[in-house]
Amino acid sequence: MAIQAGTPEDAFGQRLARIESFMEHAATREDLLNLKVWILLSAIGAIAGGAMLAIAVVQLFAG
Repeated sequence: MAIQAGTPEDAFGQRLARIESFMEHAATREDLLNLKVWILLSAIGAIAGGAMLAIAVVQLFAG
């Protein structure tokens, strides 16, 4: 699927446009940082929720 261009600048511009359209859906550093923070906070919340549930079950059967 080669596209003939008039000048080397045109060919470069076309190749750059194809790369940019491919990279449109790529994650950025900021996206990955936000994902890491979200996963970390979810894990901390799950641990805290599990601990609260365990304490509630122990109190239910001990009391």
